[in-house]
Amino acid sequence: MNIKIQILIVVLSLAALAALFYIVKKEVLKLRYALPWMCVAVGTLICGAFPEVTAFLADLTGIGMPVNFLFLLGFCFLLVVSFGMTVALSKMNERVKTLTQELAILKKEVKDQTEARDAH
Repeated sequence: MNIKIQILIVVLSLAALAALFYIVKKEVLKLRYALPWMCVAVGTLICGAFPEVTAFLADLTGIGMPVNFLFLLGFCFLLVVSFGMTVALSKMNERVKTLTQELAILKKEVKDQTEARDAH
């Protein structure tokens, strides 16, 4: 790998980590959602700084070319993130349903109390 590309990858990875830390600190993104992206940035940093690690892992897993190993890792990462977001969405959907039901019950109680007070 060309040294210029390695430097660019390292700088971009460090910038991504800094941006992630900043948005987590500003509470724009929760840490639990930022952690997978931080892992990717660290992994990219390691692969950019030490390309022989990628070649070693590709050989270890029997994948012919290191770039194909990186594509496989990227695909697996996207599957994990997609699954995590699906789980989070499902939980939020259930919470919204529960809150809506509780709100309807409270509105009914307020309406009943108002009608009972007006009747007296």
